[in-house]
Amino acid sequence: MPLADEINEEFGNFCINLTKDTLSKCVSLCSEYHLTAEDLVYGWVAYSSENKRPPVTESNLELMVRAKLSGKRPSESSSTNNSRIKIYTKDTIDQAPRSDLSAGSSPLTGQTGKRPLSGSQATPKRAAGTGPSRSALFSPTSYSPSGTAPSERYESRTGRGDVISSWGPELQSWTAADTAVGDVTRLGDVTLDKPYRYMFERLRERTDVLNAHILRLGELLQKRYKLEELVQPHAISQEPVYAVGRIACDGHGRLNSKSILLEGGKGDYGEGRHVELDVSQLQNAGLFTGQVVAVSGVNPTGRKFVASGIYTAVPPPTPEPVKPKHELTLVTACGPFTTSEDLLYNPLRDLLEQVTRLKPHLVLLVGPFIDTKIIENELAETYHELWNRLLELIRVAVKGSHTRVLLMPSTSDLHAEPVLPTPPFAAAAGPFTMLPNPCCFSVDGLVVGATSTDVLMHLSQQDIKLPGGGPSDRLARLAGYLIDQQSFYPLYPAEESVGLDFQHWQRHCQLPVLPHVLVTPSDFKGFVKEVSGCLVVNPSRLSRGQVGGSYARLRMPPSERDLAPEVFSAQVLKI
Repeated sequence: MPLADEINEEFGNFCINLTKDTLSKCVSLCSEYHLTAEDLVYGWVAYSSENKRPPVTESNLELMVRAKLSGKRPSESSSTNNSRIKIYTKDTIDQAPRSDLSAGSSPLTGQTGKRPLSGSQATPKRAAGTGPSRSALFSPTSYSPSGTAPSERYESRTGRGDVISSWGPELQSWTAADTAVGDVTRLGDVTLDKPYRYMFERLRERTDVLNAHILRLGELLQKRYKLEELVQPHAISQEPVYAVGRIACDGHGRLNSKSILLEGGKGDYGEGRHVELDVSQLQNAGLFTGQVVAVSGVNPTGRKFVASGIYTAVPPPTPEPVKPKHELTLVTACGPFTTSEDLLYNPLRDLLEQVTRLKPHLVLLVGPFIDTKIIENELAETYHELWNRLLELIRVAVKGSHTRVLLMPSTSDLHAEPVLPTPPFAAAAGPFTMLPNPCCFSVDGLVVGATSTDVLMHLSQQDIKLPGGGPSDRLARLAGYLIDQQSFYPLYPAEESVGLDFQHWQRHCQLPVLPHVLVTPSDFKGFVKEVSGCLVVNPSRLSRGQVGGSYARLRMPPSERDLAPEVFSAQVLKI
């Protein structure tokens, strides 16, 4: 595939359209700095998230590449008059005027530092205005007037309501039938109901969890593929044998075909030792760090296992067959629920207008609700007070309807625990059901799995596909890893932004059954796909920086046959 087409495809996964000149600049940068299309795009995504999501322009691309290669972040004020900025080092700080070092200010910008204050400590400033506006319906109390100024780019967006991806029969109307649905039942032997202590994990406890995971999946792989007796991966063997282990990388960089290790578990499948895994004879297999696999091959020296076959898939058990007796509709969206320019939550209110109009049976809202990357204004109220205002906004929107609202936290929520798995929010009055992250639940026989962690993006950073024929749908392959490994988060080591508690991961991050619908929000472009008998839905983000994002809706009709992916109708739409 030509480099320009690869760049277009990679940016397209993030809903970014390039102009002809910008695409030409991307090709030029890749050639000049010896970058692949993937390196350039992921570099831009990282740079964009650190710099308030600037537009993709030739100058910004140049700044991004230079910043990434130099290891330094460009000054946010590079386009302004730098002569006004006074920068002091530890050796010259004594020379700074007292005005630059006033309490709560920064020597670099002179702006007031961010200190969370409660609403009782000060009176907020009010943005100037001549009359009631849309923001009057909901406007968080902020010390920054910019926090109450609506985002112009969001309000002027185009393509509202356009369908990004669809699945199943097309519907004339998405208005739900006026019937109530049953209770929401969480699945699994143990459910996460309240906060727990974390950061007290010992290395030995983590090792025991990882080892038990290898042994459990290894036993399932052996039974499913009827493999003969398993040997330890490092055992010398001249004849073909079978071994089980976890895929690892021999360094801190990205996994590639020359850096793959196979790490055995302690017990029947090894002594916790790892060997180099030669995959040159394998074709059409997807691998990532943390994946538990079974391999066949030889290990002539005890240092390198030369694989001739590989077995990776052990899907969870299927749920009990069910024939839907009545319709069930679901609307789902993932935060951020406000733009990066304001705190008005206009995207959330636009979504709630659709909820009020369509009256779906279930609304699944996935955090972050109060995002660490969005809240840059100093609030004159606590995060919990802002959260209560959001709950009231949702409560008013569904008042008088049969709609049930399911709320799931994110590790990026300022009012939630920053650990995975994430305990549910505290119970609130109204039509709310609080779910942990991740969670598998059932409603009238429909089994839904959901997580707020961008596991697809995290897997894509450590995923490789070995050469060969077969399907090339990368997003379907990434979603398939969750099903094949029976886990909401199968990656190890976890992405650095994820605080993973391994003992609770073992109890609460596994898939107890194969869900009918799996909701996996991601920064990737929204999609609906059938993967291994499961309908995978990525609603993407409701807000993307300064512009609008997308959400998803799904309908399960009454049917005389068992519930299957082809029964559903689903859409991902622009907000």
